[in-house]
Amino acid sequence: MSDELSSQLILVNDGSSLDLSEGAKKIKAAIPNAQWLSYEENQGKGFALRTGVKASNADYLLYTDHDLPYTADSMLEFVELMHGEGTEIIIGHRDETYYQDLPWFRVKLSHYLKTINTFILRLGTDDTQCGLKGFNKSIKPIFLETKTNRFLIDIEFLRLLKRKSKEVIILDVKSRDNVKMSTLGLRTIFSELWAYFKIIITT
Repeated sequence: MSDELSSQLILVNDGSSLDLSEGAKKIKAAIPNAQWLSYEENQGKGFALRTGVKASNADYLLYTDHDLPYTADSMLEFVELMHGEGTEIIIGHRDETYYQDLPWFRVKLSHYLKTINTFILRLGTDDTQCGLKGFNKSIKPIFLETKTNRFLIDIEFLRLLKRKSKEVIILDVKSRDNVKMSTLGLRTIFSELWAYFKIIITT
């Protein structure tokens, strides 16, 4: 990779009820050009991602979760493909080991969604919810067309890419050791299923 390639970190605080000011100061002290974007009311993953993407003026954008669940090598491979080979869009794909520590209901739900993504929506990947994706600046306007505010923004994004006949590259990614998996309540899950249905009929 070229030594001239620079990077910028953008972090979005999606209306957390915790006091994150000290953490923000430490990050800015360690990474002087880091941007810390924050707003008071929780809006959801989709809103947070659009906030971060909108603030970026980079040639290549890579987004992931706050706990950085994927290895540095996986993220570096994304950058090398976009910068070195001119790949427009890369979607991460998790292997079965990722699901080993998830509750059985989450595993079953993920497998059902994979079947729908593959055989009904035909999105080019069965793993739409992998939290590592990258694209170059030509794709930024398409990402900002999304309307979904919560978890399923990734499906809406992929639906838009398909509608615009954009080629998507799928890349296997590896999770870091000892990453704690987030949990979702039943209310959240059913809310997301309703959002999933709306994306299918409107996008």
